[in-house]
Amino acid sequence: MKKKILSLALVVALVFSMAITAKAAPVDTAPVPSENEKAVYVEFTNYAGVTIQYQRIGYPPTMWSTVGTFTNNSGWHLLPLDISSVRAIKGDQIYTFSGLYDTSVTVKDLYVPASFFTFLVIFYDEDGTTMLDWSLVPYGVTPTYNGPAPTKAENSQYTYTFDGWTLAPVTGETNYAATYTPNLRQYRIAWLDYKGELLFEENVDFGVMPTFKGDPNPPEKDQDDVYTYKFDKWEDSSHNPVATVSSAATYTSVFEREKRKYAITWNNYDDTFIKTDMLEYGEKPEYTGAEPTRDPDAVYTYEFAGWLPDIATVTGIATYTATYTSIRKQFRVEWLNWDGSLFDYEDVNYGEDATEPDPPPVKPGEWYFDKWDKDWHNITEDTTLTPQFLPYGPATDITITLNGVKIIAVVTGSRNSTYVFEITVGVHETTANIVWTSSDTSIATINATTGVVTTKTKLGSTTITARDTISGASYSFVLRAM
Repeated sequence: MKKKILSLALVVALVFSMAITAKAAPVDTAPVPSENEKAVYVEFTNYAGVTIQYQRIGYPPTMWSTVGTFTNNSGWHLLPLDISSVRAIKGDQIYTFSGLYDTSVTVKDLYVPASFFTFLVIFYDEDGTTMLDWSLVPYGVTPTYNGPAPTKAENSQYTYTFDGWTLAPVTGETNYAATYTPNLRQYRIAWLDYKGELLFEENVDFGVMPTFKGDPNPPEKDQDDVYTYKFDKWEDSSHNPVATVSSAATYTSVFEREKRKYAITWNNYDDTFIKTDMLEYGEKPEYTGAEPTRDPDAVYTYEFAGWLPDIATVTGIATYTATYTSIRKQFRVEWLNWDGSLFDYEDVNYGEDATEPDPPPVKPGEWYFDKWDKDWHNITEDTTLTPQFLPYGPATDITITLNGVKIIAVVTGSRNSTYVFEITVGVHETTANIVWTSSDTSIATINATTGVVTTKTKLGSTTITARDTISGASYSFVLRAM
């Protein structure tokens, strides 16, 4: 049966004297109490007519119940178990008692054996108001606790361990209050790298400022193509800095970043160093020095054309090399007239041939052009050519002696409008065994047997050959048509 919760002290044992004298157990037969009563033997000496009253726990303070008026100085009485207060009435005097003894009363030797009373024992939680258990325990008996195991709610700083009850034999109303030993809480503090991987963890006491004890300390982050990194701080997922421990926490390393700079080198065409610039990743290089140059060689001059490879935004170390457009050297070839004035000119690439003017210059009078004073092939420098002229002479017979046979070629003719000197060669004293040939019939032909030469309009020279068909001997001369 569940016990009724009690809130007031049970004071039942009464003695109206300075001391209690042990007495023998009463010999009279005690009445049989119900489960809510207790049989008490009360004895007085010489003071009959004292009325004993009591109050029950939970009843109004004005409600008193009378145990009885003691007329025979002693006797058994049935008292309720839940008595909260007791008083004695003698005539018009009321005496109240707060303990076993009260020296203010004049009534002597009012004696109730303590062993016949039950005392209220209450077990409270730490706050002294929350009842955990209660029981009515006989005088001198050590109480037992039958309530739930006392607990104290943990907080962020502490967990609590119940200290247990320190119990003693009951001598009166007794209250016990639970006590607890606080245990400082520890929390897991984790330290992560920038990738979220665990670097270090430990349990740290509440209220302590945690520090990273991993290796390396401070943590490091490898550079990438774009940035270098320097450790800056630790922060939690809400970007709060490291704080004294009040709960589990995870901190992630935060790094300052700085764009990497790369060496951009500018070289000339032959890898000769020009300059180096240090530029940040992502910048577009721009050459700011003097325009590179390349010395001309025998064949070419060079004009700066740009850089190879094509200039691109910085993603790493790079080298750019100057490139040039080669311009083949040209030389002025001047063809002079007979009087030293400029007759013709042209610009000729290095190593190429000039083109001879056609027709050549004409010198007034009986002169014909013979040749130019210099070679105009494989031009390697500025060149001035002067014409060479020869005077026209009278027609002259050509006398040839071949194998003792005298051969005479008679030259006759005149200059035509194209300045080609047409001639006819008549051969005399030739023999039947002489055969004539011309090496270039487009310039002149010759009758094979008669040796008569007929020139054509083409300029140039041909070789006229007389060959003895018997002996195989031959003689040649050059016939030039100018």
